[in-house]
Amino acid sequence: MKLSPGWFYGALIVVLSAWILHSFLQAMLAACVTAIASWPLYTRFAARLPRRIGRSSKSLIFTLAMTVFVLAPLMFAFGALLTEAHALLLEIAAADKKGIAVPQWLENAPLVGPWLAARWQESARLSRRPFDVDAADRRGCAPCVGAVARTIHGAARVHHRIHDPAVVLPVSGR
Repeated sequence: MKLSPGWFYGALIVVLSAWILHSFLQAMLAACVTAIASWPLYTRFAARLPRRIGRSSKSLIFTLAMTVFVLAPLMFAFGALLTEAHALLLEIAAADKKGIAVPQWLENAPLVGPWLAARWQESARLSRRPFDVDAADRRGCAPCVGAVARTIHGAARVHHRIHDPAVVLPVSGR
């Protein structure tokens, strides 16, 4: 049996289509699950709208409402995450310059508390050299620490510019 060029091109189109759609598979499955899960809610929503609104408009309004109810909390969570990450970076920078104070519970530990507190302070006194992110990048010790710190700092600057324009964060190096 001889295959015609039409069969070859048809098979090629099917294979290439499957290859292209493969990258969208996860998004399509998530969309299917969302559509199936929200269908009862949509039918109740569409029944309460006036009849003069078309089916496409009802679908658009419902989709926009679902998007707002899903994305708005995510945006607030992302903003809170950026704020906390920036605060953490500031605390790490302060701890790098001043050291970390001895925790109260460590000093009050029975039997060994004062000894551990003294060891903590001695260790902090000996390691006062600040950590240089750019030097660590050059040495290969921390290849992504600098990039992560700069990314978080930049995102926090954008977040603060949007939410509190009076606060101006300094530009990080490089």
